[in-house]
Amino acid sequence: MQRINAVDPTAATRSAKYLPKATSGPRFLGLGAALAAGGLLIGSLLMAAEGDGIKATMMEVSKDSVTDAGEPIVYLNTPSPEISSNIMTIPAGTTTEWMVHPVQGYIYVLEGTLIVEFVDGTRKEFKAGQGFPQTRSRWHRGRNDGKGVVRFLAVFFGGKDVPTVLHPPKK
Repeated sequence: MQRINAVDPTAATRSAKYLPKATSGPRFLGLGAALAAGGLLIGSLLMAAEGDGIKATMMEVSKDSVTDAGEPIVYLNTPSPEISSNIMTIPAGTTTEWMVHPVQGYIYVLEGTLIVEFVDGTRKEFKAGQGFPQTRSRWHRGRNDGKGVVRFLAVFFGGKDVPTVLHPPKK
């Protein structure tokens, strides 16, 4: 297990010089997405600075190979990868617009219960503390049928100048 030196923050930068070439270019998008989703580090115990007796922990949120709609997870092949994140707030009794995503997204519910409603009427509920890969090709929308707000973190694994959300044309 590697120790994290909290006193010398440059230690990680120095060791990064020795990373294999696989961490550069388009292949990094897949690796970065896996790490961001926690796939490689789930369940690890990180050591804090020696002697302080405090240990940081990591709790598994999810480990998925398909989206909430059952689609296989697909990463965008781009020469300019970009990971973007947003915190979305949906007030009580509110429904978002219909949408699809041209890039893979991951949602982590921070507060409330998020209902993902698909165009065919099926619904899936995700409570605070749950995370999931979001559907890309099925039309869906977010709902908050509760009394309090719903807040979630949305992380998209896309590319420079590639939209993360598409809505149907206005009539």
